Amino acid sequence: MAECYPGSCSLVRQQHNGAEEAGKMTTPRTPRGVPRPRHGAELEELASPLWAFLLLFLIFLLLCLLAAMVEAWYMDEAPGDQRKPHRQDPNQPASLEQLSQLGVFYWKLDADNYENDPQLAKIRKERNYNWMDIITIHKDKMPNYEEKIKIFYEEHLHLDDEIRYILEGSGYFDVRDKDDKWIRIAMEKGDMITLPAGIYHRFTLDESNYVKAMRLFVGEPVWTAYNRPADHFPARAQYKQFLTQAVQ
Repeated sequence: MAECYPGSCSLVRQQHNGAEEAGKMTTPRTPRGVPRPRHGAELEELASPLWAFLLLFLIFLLLCLLAAMVEAWYMDEAPGDQRKPHRQDPNQPASLEQLSQLGVFYWKLDADNYENDPQLAKIRKERNYNWMDIITIHKDKMPNYEEKIKIFYEEHLHLDDEIRYILEGSGYFDVRDKDDKWIRIAMEKGDMITLPAGIYHRFTLDESNYVKAMRLFVGEPVWTAYNRPADHFPARAQYKQFLTQAVQ
C-alpha cells in the first residue's frame, strides 16, 4: 500500500475519483450554444417525416401535371347527343404522343392572362400566328346558333391549320386517327390546340353549352370548310403522306 504523507492523501483520492468519473463518461460535454450531435435513432426519427413530406409533395406535383394535361379518348361512335362524352366501355384513352403523331399539338396556357401572356406571345411569334379574333359560341351570343352548331359538327377539313385557344367554357374536338377512328379531345379553359391542314375533324360544345375561344391564323383567315369526302385536295394528300411517314 502506498504511504500517505501529510496533505497528500486527499489529493490522491481526488485524482482517483476523477479517473473513475472520467471512465464512466461516454460522450464529451457539448459547449454551450453548440447543438448536441444527433444519434442514429434520433436521425431516423427526423428522416421519417421528411421522407413522408417529400413523397406527398411528389404525388401533388404528379396530380398537378395530370390535371394540366388534355384528356382524349376513342369514341364509342354510338348515336345520341353529340354533347355527351361518348367514351368506350372500358374507356380507351389517347395520349398526347398519339395526337402528335396525327399532327395535333397542344399547349396549356394562362387563359386569365392571355392579353399579356409571354408564352402565348412566344408561340404566336414562332409559328407566325399574326391574326386573331375571339368567338363566343352560345345560343344567346351567336346568330344562327343551331345552324352553326350543325355546321361545326359536320366532318370536314381545312386547307390551312386550325388553331383554337379556349378562354372560357369547354367543348370537344373530334379527329380521325390513321385507321379512320374518332378520337375525342376534351377542350377546357387554358387549352390551346392546332389541327393540321387536311385532317378530318369536327367540333361540338359539351353539356356546358358555352365556349369562348381565340382563333389564330397565319395571314388572312380563310374559314372555308370542305365536308367529307374531300380527298382530292392537295392538303389532304399531303396530310396522308405525313401520316405514312409518322408511322415509319
